[in-house]
Amino acid sequence: MQAIVKEKRAPGLTVKSVPKPAPGPGEVLIAVRHAGVCGTDLHIADWNPWAQGRIKPPIVVGHEFAGEIESVGDGVTGLRAGHLVTAEGHIVCGHCLQCRTGNSHICQNTRIIGVDRDGAFAEYITMPATNVLTLDGGTIPTEVGAIMDPMGNAFHTVLTGGRDSRQHRFHCGVRTDRLFCGRHRARGRRDEGHRLGCESQASRARRHNGRARHDQRKQG
Repeated sequence: MQAIVKEKRAPGLTVKSVPKPAPGPGEVLIAVRHAGVCGTDLHIADWNPWAQGRIKPPIVVGHEFAGEIESVGDGVTGLRAGHLVTAEGHIVCGHCLQCRTGNSHICQNTRIIGVDRDGAFAEYITMPATNVLTLDGGTIPTEVGAIMDPMGNAFHTVLTGGRDSRQHRFHCGVRTDRLFCGRHRARGRRDEGHRLGCESQASRARRHNGRARHDQRKQG
């Protein structure tokens, strides 16, 4: 299969042929339909200091994706070929103290696809069935499923940020998850994000029109 690979410890990525994976027990094989490019992928491509200290080439990059299950391994239930799915890219061990006490989100043995093991910028990827989420019976398109990772970050931030309707949050930067946070209604309250570093044409036009109306009032 074709994949985008960080082949060596230097800037750049390579499109090359790699072996197609096969699902082991408890795993599913997913045909990738759409994938999202994260800032992490750019760091790996540019080979910045973070990537130099973390990435061990060669590795298939990419961790935001959605696709269709092609086959399942032994012991997998509830998932079958043809399901449209996305997946949580953090793979935990399930055996450490954190995992055994319901705190797998801080598993000390977490491996991230596209960072610590082969990722999703490929025709196929295998994932533990416990990490796989169906796209609401196929009603959610894979274009949307591919951005569930940053969308989930944003919703988690908003939904755990308190219930005060007067509360404002400051989201620094223009990454996808910050943009999702920027204007989101949840549990009956309004969250407003202020983003630094860019201004859309629409917001620029609103600002200009607001000034024009203010000037007209002054002249009147």
